[in-house]
Amino acid sequence: YDWDVVNEAVEDKTEKLLRDSNWRRIIGDDYIKIAFEIAKEYVGDGKLFYNDYNNEMPYKLEKSYKLLKDLLDKDTPIDGVGIQSH
Repeated sequence: YDWDVVNEAVEDKTEKLLRDSNWRRIIGDDYIKIAFEIAKEYVGDGKLFYNDYNNEMPYKLEKSYKLLKDLLDKDTPIDGVGIQSH
């Protein structure tokens, strides 16, 4: 099985990296890392994915790459990236 743990977190209308979501407002910028860490505790052998759209567009691809690289550099358990895989 695979799970879309976080969906469409990258902002695509402004220069900001992350969208202004309730998760971000309540938990902070680390909400994505925290979500993957919690999911990893409960999914067993399931694969964990970050999902987004418009990653074929250079402006969005750069932001998505930065987000995912930063998360992976912090040992966030992300197994893959979905392109609207839901």
